[in-house]
Amino acid sequence: MSNRKLSPVSRQHTTLPAAQPVAPQTGAAHGFYTGGLQRLPLIQRAPAKGGKTAAPATLDRVGFEKIMKAEFGVQTIKTGDQATQEGVAGQTITGWNSWAPDAAAGEYQQIVDAFRDFRKAFTTTPMVTDIVFYEKRYIVVNGTVVPDTDTGAAFGTTDLTIYKTGSHMYKALPLDKSNAQGSYGNAPPGSLGVTYKGDPKSAPLIAPIAWGDNFKRVIAHELGHGLQSAAMNVSNAPDPDMQKDYNKAVGWTVAVPPKLFDITVKAVQTAIAGGTTPPSQYEITLANWNDPVWGEQPVSAYSLDNPGDDFADSVMAFVYNPQMLKKRSPARYSFIDSRRSKWLPGMFSAPKQPGKKP
Repeated sequence: MSNRKLSPVSRQHTTLPAAQPVAPQTGAAHGFYTGGLQRLPLIQRAPAKGGKTAAPATLDRVGFEKIMKAEFGVQTIKTGDQATQEGVAGQTITGWNSWAPDAAAGEYQQIVDAFRDFRKAFTTTPMVTDIVFYEKRYIVVNGTVVPDTDTGAAFGTTDLTIYKTGSHMYKALPLDKSNAQGSYGNAPPGSLGVTYKGDPKSAPLIAPIAWGDNFKRVIAHELGHGLQSAAMNVSNAPDPDMQKDYNKAVGWTVAVPPKLFDITVKAVQTAIAGGTTPPSQYEITLANWNDPVWGEQPVSAYSLDNPGDDFADSVMAFVYNPQMLKKRSPARYSFIDSRRSKWLPGMFSAPKQPGKKP
């Protein structure tokens, strides 16, 4: 299927190369995968009156650290070093480069905005004690260390690693729930259409043209992993069975590797409840995940990688497009919405300000 011309906005940028989905790599725990999107050239912002290009508001490193520590309880923020990454890889990394966000491009502000957007949706954020910046992630393949260019960020128990890769990748979401009529509204201004090779009547996949808006989605995805940690991994975890319950609620099997099925189908509900594999005709795969046939539709191809990333991408959609999530994936939306208050004890609690009533 060719790129769908989705709106007057997307038609203005037909010179951009098409973004082609490919099968995601597996095994990158808590990583962020682009869904096979090409790194597309940045669209220049329109000149302001007088012919000068409008400059983005800037937040420098000092201001960034002050905000992250005061508002979100981050204790340490550092630019990673080569020795640390080589220690993880167990061998020398050639061509290693240091990286920290570009203040002039607004990247520090985009990280802050993502945290604030998450807080707006959940009233607080996961506990993040440490943030470290690297140019890229490195992995060992067949005994050789190689760059992993598909991971934009990673979350541990309370630590967040952010890679330069994440600041320049597109993260698409469906415009709406896919329907049999193939009828949808226009994409919002500043959007880019992304190719999907399944049913041509499926909902268009839309990514913001601005790198920064995609970067915020990358960070929100990782905070979704932080939400998992807040529920299950912290001391006195408030919801230790959260992921297991989520898997049942949205249609993941307990098989290894797990598979995803349409939980709106009675036969699927019965099989999932009994711990067995549902009939194969109800399996949701990379080739059909956005097709109209499904009653419960995931929000991305990356959601098919594993249940944990399904949850994290659904959390990201809950932050940035909750109405779309509610329409496409009512089981996912309901799970997050109904249990978010249960996770609060494991999340960051801002200290009370002197003189303020609790």
